[in-house]
Amino acid sequence: MPVRCLLLALILFVPGLSASAQVARTQQAQRQLLEDVAREAARRELGFEIRNTELLPGVTVGRYLDDTGQSERLQDALSRAEIIGGARWLTADVCQFHLQLDGRLVSDLLVGVARQGGPLRVDDVAKGSRAWFGRPFVATGTAIDPVALETLNPPASAAAVWRGVSRDARVRAIRAAHAAAVASAGPAATAQTPVTQLRFYAEASDACVEVELLSPATGEAFFGTATVLRTPVRAGEARTD
Repeated sequence: MPVRCLLLALILFVPGLSASAQVARTQQAQRQLLEDVAREAARRELGFEIRNTELLPGVTVGRYLDDTGQSERLQDALSRAEIIGGARWLTADVCQFHLQLDGRLVSDLLVGVARQGGPLRVDDVAKGSRAWFGRPFVATGTAIDPVALETLNPPASAAAVWRGVSRDARVRAIRAAHAAAVASAGPAATAQTPVTQLRFYAEASDACVEVELLSPATGEAFFGTATVLRTPVRAGEARTD
């Protein structure tokens, strides 16, 4: 995937363009970055979905590929995943991609690995993956512009622990988690790198938030967390991990 973070910096000033044109170019570049990251996030999730699928009792696809040293073949297959319906913009700042990969293609890949030798017989691999014929593996990837993070609210599943947290405390926690994720990425990401997941959850009686972002250049994931302490003495204090 091309590195677009550098592009964003380079286009902030282009001689000869009006201020409005500069803004339009920046917005277009960020929109393209969101699409790129959402597509990469979907490909990553699709890989997880396939790797965690059981091939034979007690043997997942991921374990089989790891044991045979053939994990890269799955990465090659994921590059051929089909986009379902193109980019979907849930809002101006949130983009999603849905990808699918034919189950038969995955089966053929695994049978080909078995034919090269390994711990499983060809017939067993073929039988174990036959149920995938006609069934695609499907996954969704999301990219969120960091400017929109502070507008997002905890889902119903986390509402109980976050109900007593003020908006200001929630925003501070989101900012802290995002800053921690960017810091953990080092030069692989910037404050403008899209976020692929914002997760609100509870840890004991404290409200926690986790931010995940993907490097546009490598697809590597980085995480940052923050906790809003809800104990009587320290309520509302944000802590990063």
